[in-house]
Amino acid sequence: MSVEEEIRIKDLEKQIEELSFIHGICDKFGSYLSLRKDVDIVMFFLVNAENKRRYVEIIDNFTGKGWGRSTIEKHLRDLTAHGILKRTHLPGEYEIAYDLSRDMDLLIHYLIGDSLYRLAKKSWEKEEYRY
Repeated sequence: MSVEEEIRIKDLEKQIEELSFIHGICDKFGSYLSLRKDVDIVMFFLVNAENKRRYVEIIDNFTGKGWGRSTIEKHLRDLTAHGILKRTHLPGEYEIAYDLSRDMDLLIHYLIGDSLYRLAKKSWEKEEYRY
């Protein structure tokens, strides 16, 4: 094996190792900041006892954090399309899906998608996490 091939193999091994962490996976296949914004919105709903929020509340809260209105609306549409948020019978009101608000593993699965979830799960099985 030539020196160039060995360097190439080591480079590929390093890339695979970087992708084994969830941040590496998110940075490679999607935006970590976008995922972070989805999580912030979900946490905003979970703080409320009823897991419901009005559109105006959501806009006021996140524009106060420097988010653009179009960014907030995009994330609300995406979360609604994924079934994480639902529109209620009142106009402009959203609620988080009941089963997702109780099961964080399922919520993460919906947020990052099936393929990334499987990849992350495979990575988590190899590691022992203690807090």
